Amino acid sequence: MVTRFNTTTASEQIHNLSPREIQCIDWVSKGKSSWEIGTILGRSRNTIDFHLKMQCGSWMRPAER
Repeated sequence: MVTRFNTTTASEQIHNLSPREIQCIDWVSKGKSSWEIGTILGRSRNTIDFHLKMQCGSWMRPAER
């Protein structure tokens, strides 16, 4: 028998965010651009823009940050 434990963080449970989305939003809050975040996380700028658009919608358009 396998017991599964809930491994989601409080932020993930409350806001329904993936760990990557939380990381992206955290870096944006520190003033990083999509390109800088992509470099830090080893992802493309387009991937970072995707994560931000998925949860932040139009109020955080990458071109306006």
